[in-house]
Amino acid sequence: MNRFMNLILSVTLILALCSGCMDYKSITTIDSVKESVFTSYIGTNIGEVSNVSALIKQLPGGETFKKININGEYVQITYGYSQGDIPDGQIDNYWFGKSSTLTETFLYNAIYEAILIPNAKNYEVIVDNRRFEVSREEMKTWLQQQFSDFPEDLYNGKEVNHFLIKHQQDIQQLVKTPSMRKIFFARHPITKF
Repeated sequence: MNRFMNLILSVTLILALCSGCMDYKSITTIDSVKESVFTSYIGTNIGEVSNVSALIKQLPGGETFKKININGEYVQITYGYSQGDIPDGQIDNYWFGKSSTLTETFLYNAIYEAILIPNAKNYEVIVDNRRFEVSREEMKTWLQQQFSDFPEDLYNGKEVNHFLIKHQQDIQQLVKTPSMRKIFFARHPITKF
């Protein structure tokens, strides 16, 4: 009977440990992002720090969002491990497990930040020892080259929402195309520090 109780306790302990491991949040990817939530962030102003932070958390990798620094009209977003629901190894695996994830996520997020936070002049992202920076004007020019119907007035909620709905698949395809990323990051490189 004693062996039977030890076996039951061991199995219970193992099941409890395994279920605890499954409680971790998964990290949003480009394929799993819920783009419908972006409509509530159209025309977000840089001074609305809580709204900017909430937007960043909705973008791919948002669960790894660590801190935001808004200096004037410049947005600096740092991703990484901070006492949260996601273990450090899972964060590293997300950002660096697949060679294209970093560039795809940086570009995708920069596109949506440029569209949804139109009064920011510069977007900077830091992950580990990698840094990416692009100005709003450079993003706007690049997006106008990619989409002939890119909205002129990024505060016009109806126009921006129509554009986002119409082009959400196009944006994903653009970001996932290696040749497009290569061209984009040749002009706006990811640097190590």
